[in-house]
Amino acid sequence: MKSFSREHKEQLSKLNVEEFKKQCVKDLKSLELGKYGYPPVEDEIPALVETVYTHVKKNYGLKTQKEIKISMIAIYVGGNNFLNNKGYTTFMRNRDINNEQKMEFLEEFIDKQIDLLDERMCHE
Repeated sequence: MKSFSREHKEQLSKLNVEEFKKQCVKDLKSLELGKYGYPPVEDEIPALVETVYTHVKKNYGLKTQKEIKISMIAIYVGGNNFLNNKGYTTFMRNRDINNEQKMEFLEEFIDKQIDLLDERMCHE
């Protein structure tokens, strides 16, 4: 009976992860950033979510759905500015920095990027 319970929990966990990823895709699409987001093509958002989900858990040490979602938003709104900035990625990979500090950094980064995107959208 224990193996059934363990197997059942694993299946539920996989279903929860897949549902979380679907919700992340919906949420990123709802931002309607179009050419300002990353990736610029809406159809590529599911692949972005899949890649970021695995990447941030493995490389940034982020574990909770909230942490993972905030990092997805940061990468989505920051795009290459975030991914190619060695300072940002080094900070996020640093195991001596706790996840709360990483979340504060990401939230500030998101706010700044959204302000920049708003400004850019208004000028076009």
